[in-house]
Amino acid sequence: MKANITTKVGNGISGRIFFEATSEKEITRKEAKEAQDRLGYHPAGYDFFGFTCTKLPDGTYISAWQCSASCD
Repeated sequence: MKANITTKVGNGISGRIFFEATSEKEITRKEAKEAQDRLGYHPAGYDFFGFTCTKLPDGTYISAWQCSASCD
C-alpha cells in the first residue's frame, strides 16, 4: 500500500490533514492507521476519522481519511 498526505488545511485541533492510499487489495482501517503513523501522525494523538475505501474500475482500491493537524 502506498499512502500520502494530499492536503493540509488550517492549524491546531480544528485543522485537518487529508490522506489517500492505493492498493491492489482492500485497505482496512488498521492498515490506514498504520500508514498514517508511518507518515508521522500517530492516530492516538492526531485522531483518525472519515475513512472510506473504494474499489476502482481497474480493480485497485483507493482509501481516504483525515486526522487533526495538531496532536493533543
